[in-house]
Amino acid sequence: MDITQNLYSSIMSNGQLVVFDCKYYREYTEFPAVISNLNITNMSTVPPIAKAVYTYGNKSNLRSLRFIVLAGQKSDDSLLRTIKNYTPDVRIINEYGPTECCIAVFSNNDLDETNISTIGEPVWNTGAVILNHNNELMPIGVIGEICIYGIQLAKKYIGLKEETENKFIIQKSLNERVYKTGDLGYSTPDGKFHIMGRIDNQLKVNGFRIEPFEIERIITSIEEVDDCAVLSAVTNDGVEQIVAYYSSEKGMLKEKIYDKIISSLPKYMIPAKIIRVRCILRNSNGKIVPGNFEVISDNQEETAKKVFRSPRNEIEKEIISVIEEVLEVSGIGIDDNFFELGGNSFNALSIVSKTNRLFNTEELFSNPTVRMLYDNIISVNYHDDSILKQMNVSANSEYAMICIPYGGGTANVYYDLSKEVISISDKIDIYSVRLPGHEITDDENYMSIKDIANKILEYVIERNLYKKKLVVYGHCSNGSALTIELTRLLQENNMKPVLSFVGAALPANNSKIALKLIDMSSKLASDEAIFTRLKKMGFSAGTDESFMDRIVRAFRFDGESATEYYINMEKDVKLDVPIINIVSDDDPATKGYSKKYIQWNKYTDMLSLIVVNGGGHYFVNSRTAETAEKLVKAILMY
Repeated sequence: MDITQNLYSSIMSNGQLVVFDCKYYREYTEFPAVISNLNITNMSTVPPIAKAVYTYGNKSNLRSLRFIVLAGQKSDDSLLRTIKNYTPDVRIINEYGPTECCIAVFSNNDLDETNISTIGEPVWNTGAVILNHNNELMPIGVIGEICIYGIQLAKKYIGLKEETENKFIIQKSLNERVYKTGDLGYSTPDGKFHIMGRIDNQLKVNGFRIEPFEIERIITSIEEVDDCAVLSAVTNDGVEQIVAYYSSEKGMLKEKIYDKIISSLPKYMIPAKIIRVRCILRNSNGKIVPGNFEVISDNQEETAKKVFRSPRNEIEKEIISVIEEVLEVSGIGIDDNFFELGGNSFNALSIVSKTNRLFNTEELFSNPTVRMLYDNIISVNYHDDSILKQMNVSANSEYAMICIPYGGGTANVYYDLSKEVISISDKIDIYSVRLPGHEITDDENYMSIKDIANKILEYVIERNLYKKKLVVYGHCSNGSALTIELTRLLQENNMKPVLSFVGAALPANNSKIALKLIDMSSKLASDEAIFTRLKKMGFSAGTDESFMDRIVRAFRFDGESATEYYINMEKDVKLDVPIINIVSDDDPATKGYSKKYIQWNKYTDMLSLIVVNGGGHYFVNSRTAETAEKLVKAILMY
């Protein structure tokens, strides 16, 4: 739904609008936690994202929902059944309307399995009719093209005069300007409209309009391809996918076609499957005749290329396990292509999340086999033994910002933040700390906070980072403890930071007895209890046991390391550096922050507070854009 409509709905109902930040990374796995933490009652989204929310959610963390608006494409039976099973009191609403008509112009306020094709009645101040191919009005019950009129129609397609004249016409009987949607449907005596499909070949996948000819044009530009047809297909679980069929006398061209389309098309337009057929059948008008293509199976040469290759190490084994789980396939080797297995932009997000961000979606799309991912991305990113990983490069940078991951986290947790920061300002380089023993390919032993701070200091001197304005950011208890120690060490060595941030943490208890009790409690907690706590707080991690074990071990050590640091601190460190405590207003770890944050003044006389709205404990990932904006604004003041 258009954001303005949601905004006004929230204002008029005395509600609060929550907009998920997903410019660089759509963390669907975190949606249920946000819904639960913020007690969200209304959700407006496309069916594929609703399916993801209910896949990762449960009856407990989705129970606050009361209304779900589905739009963008047709829903399916299985999704509606799942919604009703998990949240039986939810009212499901279907909204329909093209962008050309200001989005929502039809509403079916009681969507269920019996009326999935019913788009409902036009909303107030909107009219709709069914027209035939001569643009004449059709009677009730007769199928034709759904056309819309009213004051909300767009004026034109900018720079597309012919397209505007074809789509926006004056209907003579109505004497109204109407928009021809291209959707087939009919009306019933009760005033409701029902949609039947398209009069053209346009596809709707994951809420995106897709013109098949744009994909066909890219594929047929390959010299060896004779013909091509792009259609949609629905999987067993109701997910609509793009399938490209091609004919060629030159043999199998899947890899060449994937290379071409990945470099030429946005991710949402990349076909889930590319299938070679004997020929593309067309009727006398040149239109494709689907359903009768004779598929050509892989020849011996192609089959030889696809010999099963086993994972070479535990990391590849873990990645394959996640891919098999998400794509619901088995027997994957390290040379099997993600797209040929049925991968797309939607399930890629799940894979990235479940592998604890070893790579991002862009890296997966450009390296679609496990072998390529490991050799080109993971081994490069994670076998570098430098204590700092540079996350972005700014030609005009004036600041070097050192970011310390939260407990159990890797350097990659700041990937999204670095992208947001550089989109706002080119003056800040971000370096993320590789905590020893935390990275997935890391065989190093864990290190104490003081030892890590000394390694960072060595890097700062060796790479001349001290010549820039230094900024330190640490998240969670371990990150904030390391921030205090690193800031102290830099100040002691005449490389004083201009600013330090402590995120998602309040000062440690002054009582050494209390700290020792906290340390004992952490040591006694089971791995399952820690992992459950992490997930409840919004930590995004893979479901594979090896991932869980690694994260829990690292988190346990980080918490104990921070506590030990404060216990052994003989006296409070006094810093001649401004400290900003940045918290989220709904983070249980910083409850009472408005009064308690002032306790950080035992480390500095220059203290201030920044609050992020509704981000939970891991707001650097869940509210990345807002966090980046607030950080940049603060940094550029120094």
